[in-house]
Amino acid sequence: MHISNKKSVSFRVAALLICVFVILSEFGFTGKVFAAERISYTPYPKVEYSYSETVQPGTVRYIEQMKHIQYYDYRYWGKWSSQSRIECGTSSISMSLSYIGINKTPKEILDAFHGSTRINYDWGGSKYKSLSLTSAINNYLKGNGKYSPPIIHLNNYSARGHYVVIIGKVGKNQYYVLDPSGYYGHSWVLTLNGNTVSYFVNGCKRTDYVKYAQQYYRPGKDIKYEDASYAVTGKDTVTYKAPISKNAPSLQVPDSIYLNGKQFRVTAVKAGAFKNNKKLTSVEFGANVETIGKQAFEGCKKLRCISINTINLKIIGDNSFSKASKDIKVKIPAECNESYENMIMRVASGRNITLELVGNTAETEIADSEVKGASQKREE
Repeated sequence: MHISNKKSVSFRVAALLICVFVILSEFGFTGKVFAAERISYTPYPKVEYSYSETVQPGTVRYIEQMKHIQYYDYRYWGKWSSQSRIECGTSSISMSLSYIGINKTPKEILDAFHGSTRINYDWGGSKYKSLSLTSAINNYLKGNGKYSPPIIHLNNYSARGHYVVIIGKVGKNQYYVLDPSGYYGHSWVLTLNGNTVSYFVNGCKRTDYVKYAQQYYRPGKDIKYEDASYAVTGKDTVTYKAPISKNAPSLQVPDSIYLNGKQFRVTAVKAGAFKNNKKLTSVEFGANVETIGKQAFEGCKKLRCISINTINLKIIGDNSFSKASKDIKVKIPAECNESYENMIMRVASGRNITLELVGNTAETEIADSEVKGASQKREE
């Protein structure tokens, strides 16, 4: 059979492309992009399947240990890729840590101890814990993002046993598992009865006795929610610490935020929360704010408008307006006129502040001087 030169070249190009694809697949660079997916089980973490150099609190970065399986990526393993197939524990540690914002790839974990893995180690400043499975699950579900998903070892999963990570609660006794080996599925459900777990592997039901789980705790971790960071201060309260971006011209302190499916009221704004934000022009405070810390707006030279929507504000800290814009309008609830005016007068620091009463057409202008005893002018 005669093949023209043109067709021969086409076949050779096609063969070359196939070879390139195979080589890229071997090293995890197939160009596939997989979006993070939100798990619909408490505490509703995300799972990031695409390659990522960074981690985000509340998101589990999936680490595949088996080459040629869908999500394997050589970049997570580096020189240790040749042994990744036996590193389910290393994958599980990396995934578990990512949820609490600690970025440790399998390569970094293996590099630390010359190719071996220590699960009982305070990785990235975390605190390692070995505790009962039920305690670890409760910590994770109720810990407001400070406790990592529990890591458990299943002796009967395979001849060597296998590590997996529990990332969600499906029902009363059922839990969602992230499996670093993609052979039998990247995620599946196990049933817990006391210390006994049951699950299916390759269509076969297995049971295991799991007395202890491995877990990591990150004390004092900031909670990132949408465009700001927060600190948990009570059973259902948080403090607004700072905006994530210093470039936003307008910011909002919300009434509440939601962590692990639970509502937390934003009751305080940390001292210096917006300090020296050169681009900030407006800020709005939610209905639950009770305290605005000292130096909150210090150095905000473009700040023009502040909206205070709470009737529960008790404190505006010292020097809140120091070195801020000379002319600032502050919108306040009309019913709080007198008490809020007194609070703002005390910290005006030489700014010309106009109070606009929301729900009332009256305005009060405070022309404060650096000298004690500022002048006031009321316009009806």
